Amino acid sequence: MADTSILRLAGDLSGNVSWVNVIAAPEKTADVGQGTLTEAATQLTGHRVIALVPSTCLLLTSAHIPTRNRQRILAAVPNVLEEQIADDIDDLHFALGQHGADGRIQVAVVAKSLMAAWLSRLHEAGIRPAMLVPDMLALPYEPGGWTLGEIDRYGLVRTGRQSGFACDLENLATLLTAALAEAGATKPEFLQTVQVTDASVVATSGIEVRALPDTVMQACSRGLDEPQLIDLLQGDYSRREQIGKLWRPWRATAALAAVWLVFHVGLTVTDYVRLSREDGRFAAQVMQVYRDTFPDARAIDISLMEREMMRRLGELRGGGAADAGLLALLSEVSQSLATTGGLELQRMSYTNGQIDLALTIKDLQDLDKLKQQLAAKPGLDVEIQSASARDNQVEARLQIKGKAS
Repeated sequence: MADTSILRLAGDLSGNVSWVNVIAAPEKTADVGQGTLTEAATQLTGHRVIALVPSTCLLLTSAHIPTRNRQRILAAVPNVLEEQIADDIDDLHFALGQHGADGRIQVAVVAKSLMAAWLSRLHEAGIRPAMLVPDMLALPYEPGGWTLGEIDRYGLVRTGRQSGFACDLENLATLLTAALAEAGATKPEFLQTVQVTDASVVATSGIEVRALPDTVMQACSRGLDEPQLIDLLQGDYSRREQIGKLWRPWRATAALAAVWLVFHVGLTVTDYVRLSREDGRFAAQVMQVYRDTFPDARAIDISLMEREMMRRLGELRGGGAADAGLLALLSEVSQSLATTGGLELQRMSYTNGQIDLALTIKDLQDLDKLKQQLAAKPGLDVEIQSASARDNQVEARLQIKGKAS
């Protein structure tokens, strides 16, 4: 199983990031890396990455929806929370968490533009996060207590399994005092602090304070409880949906390709069977012609018959240059003709050691290229007899003969 690592994006998307491996052993201390996103991608190659985003950029709230159907909840949440939010709900992404003891469901609300910016930066660096999570929910949580952390000059307060708030350090003491007063009977029994530099923030709370020795990133790495996180990669941003978006424009093309492949394979098999049968018939006919022409020939394998026939023809010609014969010329020109795209052979004739070809080809450039290929062969003379453009193609006549002719 791949190692799991936490990667935290800063509020400034162009700035440096921090990363750390998740560790299970409480006595160990994880090393925190810092650098550019490209450097982080190099260090985290092969790791399963949970990306943390600044909680100051989103709203963590709850809503009472009288149903347990997740799709209905997701459809209803924007309208229920509309009065609490100043932005247009069409510009916002809503990610669902768990139901609390009071029946309310936790919801993270973030601008779609921010989601796009975060994911774009990660994807450009080659990082496909398994989860995208508000950083406050990665702080350690103990039932009966709250956890306070300080990072990048703002404070994080985790007040429950999936609840909390974030603010700038100047207002942390004020908002913490107000939150404790609002909690009333559900006020925490203790406060855990992580990397809180100003002790006065919690000095007047009247609650036991437990200072943890780690930095915020190290504290997040200790036994990260993934089921308690709210993953922002839901709905339109889920991995399934992202793959679907990439695949959707190609569905029609893929379907046509599949149909074409089946059709092509069918034609290929049919042609193979037909040509195999024809090959057998032609072989028998060639063998019969050979025996009729050379009745004194011994039984010979079909694969050796061409060589023997050329030898016999050479003898009949009195030792003439058999290489200039039809078979020799065809062997010279066949590969060039077969590899020229858009070429269709219309007619072919052979007289006195030369082949006359009538063909159609895509354009004059391809015709000239074909001539150059054939002329480059040491035993051939090639001449274009005529060439005319018609119906977006070129009709041409070529004369090819051996130089010994």
